[in-house]
Amino acid sequence: MGLWDDLEQFLESRLEQFLQANPQIQVYVLLEQVRDEETQAQNRLTSFRQEEQDLYQQILDTAQQIQKWAARKQKAQAAGRSDLVQAAQQQEAQLLTQGNQLWSRKNEVLTQIQQHEELLKKLIPRRQELEVRAQAQPAAAPPPPPSRPTNAREVEALFDQWETDQALEELKRKMGR
Repeated sequence: MGLWDDLEQFLESRLEQFLQANPQIQVYVLLEQVRDEETQAQNRLTSFRQEEQDLYQQILDTAQQIQKWAARKQKAQAAGRSDLVQAAQQQEAQLLTQGNQLWSRKNEVLTQIQQHEELLKKLIPRRQELEVRAQAQPAAAPPPPPSRPTNAREVEALFDQWETDQALEELKRKMGR
């Protein structure tokens, strides 16, 4: 894996150099990253809100079951059926434990919802700022037509530029997913 890690590190450094040399492209890359983060945060927030609703329903169902077993326990006590009283108490205890676990998970989900809402409050202004910067950027000038290299340094520079362009295109394809 060392070769792949080295290649990845090399491409990342070349991409970083390219982006530093082309700030107008860097703004677009940052904008796409922020948009992607915003979309992911919104999707997670929606998922957590759905889970919250599911948990509330499960908690209500569990509470109804607890009430049902408490009533059964009282009936069994009134009838003098200690065997049924004990079974009903065990059911009730099990349901209380389940209810406590659901309540705990609900609190965790509420914390996640709050964190994702705060994240979105930070990402939205950042995205808007980058959109303004991107609109203010002049369009990137097309690269000059290639000329025939005359020495090894020019050939090296052309290959470096070509490899950087390929890395940038690959990054764009990955971000387009």
